[in-house]
Amino acid sequence: MVSDMVSRYGIRKTLCNALMRVRLFLLNATGRSISVGEGGYICLGAKIIPGNGKISIGKNSYIGSGAVLNAFGGYIELGDNVSVNHYSVLYGHGG
Repeated sequence: MVSDMVSRYGIRKTLCNALMRVRLFLLNATGRSISVGEGGYICLGAKIIPGNGKISIGKNSYIGSGAVLNAFGGYIELGDNVSVNHYSVLYGHGG
């Protein structure tokens, strides 16, 4: 039973990661500047809004559901192993 739950969780996480990568590819293809390091995970429901700015998320970092990262034309840089928990808000005003 436990292995079945782990298997289902692994499939769900893999699918969410694939969807996240497609979403980031489409955002970057439209000229948006977003980068996510290896092992970085952005939950569905998180809002990553570079505007005219840039957002960089480090390796093995986690962005929870409902979190908002909005650069507002500035720059947001998260290092490696960072956790932005559910419903947190980060603004990157400035130049």
